[in-house]
Amino acid sequence: LVERFNAKYAVCSENLEALASALAAASQPKLGERVRQLRALEDSRQPLWLEVQVLRQHMSMTSPDDPMKKELEVKLAKARIAVQEKIDSINETLEELRCEAADLD
Repeated sequence: LVERFNAKYAVCSENLEALASALAAASQPKLGERVRQLRALEDSRQPLWLEVQVLRQHMSMTSPDDPMKKELEVKLAKARIAVQEKIDSINETLEELRCEAADLD
């Protein structure tokens, strides 16, 4: 599971960096910098998302009467909140990119 996610995030990161470089080469350094911000946010989301997936696996393998179940539930809830906060930042950056791209027209 982790290997699959790592591969997907690596491709995404590489594509975003290539796009940022292409924008900078096309005399759009501001847009390129926004794309790099997006890349950094995506890169920081990866370990958070992996944590959610691992915790979900632990939860599914834990018996209902296990005393660790409640602790896992709390950890999972916190991890999901962290992922959502990162997603919100990513969406905000995407909106800024849309606005800046619209200004080019």
